[in-house]
Amino acid sequence: MAKICGFISDDVRPEAVDVTLQAMLGTMKHDDREHREFCFPFAGGGLAILQSNVLGISNLAWTTDRARCVALSGQIVDHDRGDGELGVRRGDGTGRPDSEFLLAALEKHGLDALPGLKGEFAAAYYDGPGRSLTIATDAQGFYPLYYYAGRGGLWFASEVKAILQVIEPWEQGQDWEAWADFFYIGHMMGQRTLVRGISMLDSGQWVRFRQGAVTSQKYHDFTQVGLIDPTEVSTEKIASLFTQAVARRVRKGIPNTVLLSGGFDSRFTLGALASLGAEIRAVSMAHDDEHRGLDGALAQRAAALLGIECELRPSRSGYYASGDWLNVYHILDGMVPNRNLFISQVYPELRTDMGMVWDSLALDLSFGGYHGYSTNDEVNLSRFIAEASTQRDILKSVLQPEIFAALDARFEERIRAEFEKIPESESRFILFLLQNRVRRRTAVNPYQAYASQVEAVTPTVDADFLGYLLSIPNGMKLGHKLYIQTLKEHFPKLLKTPVCSAGEIFFAMSDPGLIARHFDWKFLAKTQLAKYPVAYRFARKFQTDNSPLSENDLVTQKALKDADFDRPFYRSAALREAFAKYCQGATEHRRLFLSVYYLELWHRMFFDRNSSQLDVAPTRPA
Repeated sequence: MAKICGFISDDVRPEAVDVTLQAMLGTMKHDDREHREFCFPFAGGGLAILQSNVLGISNLAWTTDRARCVALSGQIVDHDRGDGELGVRRGDGTGRPDSEFLLAALEKHGLDALPGLKGEFAAAYYDGPGRSLTIATDAQGFYPLYYYAGRGGLWFASEVKAILQVIEPWEQGQDWEAWADFFYIGHMMGQRTLVRGISMLDSGQWVRFRQGAVTSQKYHDFTQVGLIDPTEVSTEKIASLFTQAVARRVRKGIPNTVLLSGGFDSRFTLGALASLGAEIRAVSMAHDDEHRGLDGALAQRAAALLGIECELRPSRSGYYASGDWLNVYHILDGMVPNRNLFISQVYPELRTDMGMVWDSLALDLSFGGYHGYSTNDEVNLSRFIAEASTQRDILKSVLQPEIFAALDARFEERIRAEFEKIPESESRFILFLLQNRVRRRTAVNPYQAYASQVEAVTPTVDADFLGYLLSIPNGMKLGHKLYIQTLKEHFPKLLKTPVCSAGEIFFAMSDPGLIARHFDWKFLAKTQLAKYPVAYRFARKFQTDNSPLSENDLVTQKALKDADFDRPFYRSAALREAFAKYCQGATEHRRLFLSVYYLELWHRMFFDRNSSQLDVAPTRPA
């Protein structure tokens, strides 16, 4: 998969162009694997691309006269079906077919071509005669692309840290409201990043620098979808659109690896690939701390139902004390507290020989997950905001009063403002989460982290499929009702073994023994096994403040051992005193210093001059 970067500036020396591009490219290399680099310098700037050798052909394409150029991260689909709606064919062989098609479409139609494109991508387009550089995302906007507009230019990259290589981050400063988002809800809201002035490109948006001025426009907003009449909802159409979405993304001669969990989402993707006769391998990771690895066992059973072998890899003991975890945190620009995201553990398991790696991003939510939520907007939003309140007192004790006030004062107001941008409907909260949570928290894993090693593909955000799914009233989807009905009617084999999804177990009577090995018999005796499907919410075992110090506590202590807590935003004296007690076993400080750990980790990785990453020794399997 490709990562892209580039810039245009009114004030840049010709000899500085290549140096700048190489600095940005070098920052996005995260291991010693073989990568291919392609650069396209032009007067006042340049485009560059870093990509693995999985697909072999560059996603950088230019016209024969080198007057215009496109850099593409992601893919354009349906570009090979004749002239199509846009009336263009791919170009003259300077790049991969979809990048050539994108270039031809932009040459013919300009930015008016963007609404007619299908696929998942972030792209940059240089127009020499027009002396402009434009960056854009597809209509759903799940591919991360970040930009900084200022100082007479525009800089962009697939990772924030690449931009920080060529602007002075300490001149920008922290965006404390974005830090509130990080600590309270685990992801940024809107277009914010943790650095003031650096933004994430929105879904269906373009930003253009031309003749010294920056302009931007939203050309599509998937949250404005209208709802269809419930009588028009068809599971046949859902299954058909999804299978078409999968078919568009299968590439001839490239192997397909499904990241298979015990849940509905990856099982749905597996079923669609199998129905198309694709060559498939499956890889699953078991949550060792969740019902003795039940999800991995369920994944293997589901694959076996389709005659597919599933390789089971156990989650690593001590992962969050490892260099792999730090590497993932670094790749994600430190903007996701991924100790809370099991998905980060997939990264070190990826290998280039996996070919296309299929990830079922966003499917559960858009298909009616989050079953505890209702169709009442105020109930949903109030619950969402309330879940953030546990961090407030901790941050107040960590930060100087004026910093905490800057961080905290407008939090609820900003959440509600983002929510109000979406039209009223019973699916409003789901659309809010897709735009502001899944794109900002979950999408960066396959599209930013995985891209360092493999070609990730996510058919679940296909414009046709997702557009139809989001048009179905949410009341029809709560509790996985529509999801289960679709699977039952079109992929019935996949329901012959239990499903573990979002804190609930869905299981059939045909296989009670598998469940019995993972649950206490007293628990089973209380359940109504006669019904299918039956959902049981199970309680997760959270560590209490009175439990002994854990391995993660010791990792945190080791990482902070040399910190003097002398940054201007800290309540330094109080932190030094509390840290001494924490190191002596005071468990009431564990949550406080996890917050400090993230503050230190981010600043040492991205903000401090001449600093190294925190001292955490890597651990790898034997």
